Amino acid sequence: MPIITDAMKTEQIADALVAREHEVHSYQLNIDNYTLILADLPQGEWPAELAKYKDIESSKISADVSLADMTIIANYRLRDRLLNLLRTERVEMNTAQRTLNALDGQLPAVTKDADITAAVTRRNEVLAKVVL
Repeated sequence: MPIITDAMKTEQIADALVAREHEVHSYQLNIDNYTLILADLPQGEWPAELAKYKDIESSKISADVSLADMTIIANYRLRDRLLNLLRTERVEMNTAQRTLNALDGQLPAVTKDADITAAVTRRNEVLAKVVL
């Protein structure tokens, strides 16, 4: 007699599916936020006169660099960092989406909606306990 029943497997798959859906949503939220922030940041190449500061820590940049130039440097650095994060979020979201699709395909079609609803309820109950 197996210890792990089909009902237990279905419950675990449904719980994992709900978690993956939240994960995909979180990645998309980050992608949307980064995209909005990037719209307000500089585009194109670094200004030639400031490019030398690209990889130097802010604390090590000479005090004779103007506040305006430091702001420009900070904005280009933020842009570069967000572009890398955006790429990473897209790759990770792709992986999470593939996992979500695989989990979705493993749930029995007849009980899928009920299984997912039960998983959402379990997740919400756990989250409610964490908040308390």
